[in-house]
Amino acid sequence: MNQDSEKETLCFLSVFSPLTKVKLINELNEREASLGVNESVSWHSEYKDSAWVFVGGFPYELTEGDLICVFSQ
Repeated sequence: MNQDSEKETLCFLSVFSPLTKVKLINELNEREASLGVNESVSWHSEYKDSAWVFVGGFPYELTEGDLICVFSQ
């Protein structure tokens, strides 16, 4: 098994925690950049007008007010 296929297999078998998702997205970005993928077919073009932001990994003890304070900084 080569390094790339082993890495892909590990990605599919791993638990997708928020940090893992961020790492996978960064790998996808690097792969698209190295291959010279056209912007129109990149995943960026699909979500470019989206107002959604993924936020994860915060302690459950935080309230909505705590998060508003964090993101208003």
